Amino acid sequence: MNDVTGPDLFVDLRAFWLSAEGGLLPLFFYPRRADFDPTGVSETGRVTVTFSGPWSDSMTPTLADVPLELVEQSDPDAIVP
Repeated sequence: MNDVTGPDLFVDLRAFWLSAEGGLLPLFFYPRRADFDPTGVSETGRVTVTFSGPWSDSMTPTLADVPLELVEQSDPDAIVP
């Protein structure tokens, strides 16, 4: 994984949030970077989550603040995208 900073990170995060339809579609979250599987095949360390709440941001010339919350889905099979 590459670390991205600056405006590119903000744009990428917003695009990702929109692709998850603002939290309506579940996504996989890996709390430990070592468990990340780019293929999505391995379930080790993977948690199914959705975003909670609407998009909100505040910007200054040097900082963007985006308070996002992830909510773990207790029964991922019950989620129908």
